[in-house]
Amino acid sequence: MTMDPRLRKAILDAVRGKDSPWPVDKHYPLSGTFQERFKGGDDQILLWAIALAAEDAERPRVRRVRPLRYVLRQAKPYWP
Repeated sequence: MTMDPRLRKAILDAVRGKDSPWPVDKHYPLSGTFQERFKGGDDQILLWAIALAAEDAERPRVRRVRPLRYVLRQAKPYWP
């Protein structure tokens, strides 16, 4: 299944904090750096930082990967 490029752009713009029709979680503001947003409690922003780096053809920085490892180690399994 392929995603409509307009939808993809709307989602990525929303994550980057740009104007977008895509709804975002109101618990976590879109202002600040990814690091500030992570420290503010937005654990998903780590995955977005890595996804956006891939989208922009960048290599994920160590500072993005280390917190992700920490979060994954602290996570409770979804399955019983």
